[in-house]
Amino acid sequence: MSPIAFTVYDVFTDRPFTGNQLAIIDAADDLDDQQMLAITREFGFSESAFLQRSEAPAVSRVRIFTTRGEIPFAGHPTIGVGIHLAAMGQVKRVGNDGMLVLDEGVGPVSVAVQWDGDAVVSAMLTAPRAPILGPAGPLRRSEIAELLGISARDVIDSPRVASCGSPVLVVPVRSLEVLGHCRLSIDRWVRFCEPIEDLRSLYVVADVGSEIRARMFAPHHGVMEDPATGSAAVALTGLLALGRADGTHAWTIRQGVEMGRPSELVVEADVEEGRVVTARVGGSARKTITGAIAIPESSVGRPPEVSTRRQS
Repeated sequence: MSPIAFTVYDVFTDRPFTGNQLAIIDAADDLDDQQMLAITREFGFSESAFLQRSEAPAVSRVRIFTTRGEIPFAGHPTIGVGIHLAAMGQVKRVGNDGMLVLDEGVGPVSVAVQWDGDAVVSAMLTAPRAPILGPAGPLRRSEIAELLGISARDVIDSPRVASCGSPVLVVPVRSLEVLGHCRLSIDRWVRFCEPIEDLRSLYVVADVGSEIRARMFAPHHGVMEDPATGSAAVALTGLLALGRADGTHAWTIRQGVEMGRPSELVVEADVEEGRVVTARVGGSARKTITGAIAIPESSVGRPPEVSTRRQS
């Protein structure tokens, strides 16, 4: 097989070497699931995106992999792919604006793109589903605090599961100091969380008034900590909008600061009758690396089989 082109972007940032790294592999139609997983592990980022021809009326089909397997939806790959395709001239431009639809495992995902002159400067995706809120399951607040190495009194409200296609447990803490002290215990994670179906990641948040600060821990997906998580950000709007008047509301979320990869995500929520009906997340991305990856013909060294069932 001939080498396949790839591009690396830093997403949810306007500065190279910050934000969340993303490998985009073009023309991936001939790659099988195991090859895509192996390539994702070779890059070692939280996610890689593989572009394929789409049978749906979309610009491209996007397969998203973590180092543990395929996932149906993720924010920073969607934003990065939208900006990448626009920069390659595959998005129709009207003035400084463009729109594309990506065919992802969760279904069609709309992405709005914005230019400044000749440069593509930002993108904003519309979550494929409105936020759904649920309880934290059988975990007590004290157990969640113990999992993060903080006191139960530092968790200021009841943690809740939120999802726009990828469930996350939102844990609100009382200060930036507490947020900075969080250290995930893998032993406790395996004991408390792995048996719970909807508990695949922890999104720890602190409201500091002018913005939301967040940290994401997702060991189930092979990510000890994530610099920017768009899928969690849109899910969080379901909680941020509680008690808000009908209309459109916006927040800025900063993530990755404690990792040395600061990221900025802008989220919007359209509220009707007291609930979020549409959620969006957007940000910038910067291209950092281009190249080609050699794909071995042999299956020797392939990782174990991974489920790639498409979610409806």
